[in-house]
Amino acid sequence: MHLKDVFNQYSQDYDANRRHFIPCYDTFYQAAISVLQFDTESPKILDLGAGTGLLSAFVLAAYPQAQITLIDQAENMLDLARERFAGVAQIDYIAADYTTHQFSEKYDAIVSALSIHHLADEKKQGLYKSCFANLKPQGIFVNADQVLSPDPEIEAQFIRIWHDFVKTRQIPEDELQAYYHRTSFDQTAPLNEQMVWLLAEGFAKADCIFKYLNFAVFFAVKQG
Repeated sequence: MHLKDVFNQYSQDYDANRRHFIPCYDTFYQAAISVLQFDTESPKILDLGAGTGLLSAFVLAAYPQAQITLIDQAENMLDLARERFAGVAQIDYIAADYTTHQFSEKYDAIVSALSIHHLADEKKQGLYKSCFANLKPQGIFVNADQVLSPDPEIEAQFIRIWHDFVKTRQIPEDELQAYYHRTSFDQTAPLNEQMVWLLAEGFAKADCIFKYLNFAVFFAVKQG
């Protein structure tokens, strides 16, 4: 089954499950928003792998006049985003693969949550190059995602801690198995390597604002 089909299949339960599987849910998403700083009240923002629009909802709460474009190849997920943002005029939707789509605009920020870790490393690097090209001067790229520890023993420890957390959530077995099915598509990469890739593609600076276990929020800034 293609990754797009997997997310189409589980789209209805996606948002509700986030708190069950992310032990740092609120801090994770708020950290992503906290590094967004704009000189305009209506910044243009691109949300990669936007899904149901969960990250964009956090963006819109902080910047009510933001012009946000959501792109995702799972159309069922985007349908839920359309329901979420019904009546919000400044939201656009693109049903496409963001690794191959040709964007016609430049953005003040490009953001993503829990999507890029599904890409092979060479596709991640290609995406970072595309993000740099599609940002305005002084634009920012923010990724709230899952990352891999460079140490196998630490990685195993993080997974054990995460499993202990999940056990406390009393998740129905069918939801748990559905989540594990989705994680079979994961291709996580170490955080430090991704920072190097971002700088190699031309970003002037990059850093991590939040990390807990395998959940990290990191960003890169394009020089003006």
